[in-house]
Amino acid sequence: MIKTSDLVQYFWTHSNLITSKEGVEASLHGDKLIEVSVTLRNHEENEVRLQLRTSFSSPQKFMETFGLKSLEDIRSISMEHLLLLYKNGKAELRVMEYPL
Repeated sequence: MIKTSDLVQYFWTHSNLITSKEGVEASLHGDKLIEVSVTLRNHEENEVRLQLRTSFSSPQKFMETFGLKSLEDIRSISMEHLLLLYKNGKAELRVMEYPL
């Protein structure tokens, strides 16, 4: 099991932003709030940007939700994880940019 202090230190070592292989970003704010998000966009003339995000009020809740066994497991958080959280009402989908 990962200790909360080790998780916080891991974030601090990586400038409070860890990006997974799929582009999912986990960021630490202070020592408690962790936000996890991915930005989706098209490459058309009229660019649309969507953000799928969730947040955790404690590092412990973050570790439990994603079943982290090691600190490197953070880099395995996928868009599929976020979509499942969204489906279960635990994440939100925001329109960040949309052409009018």
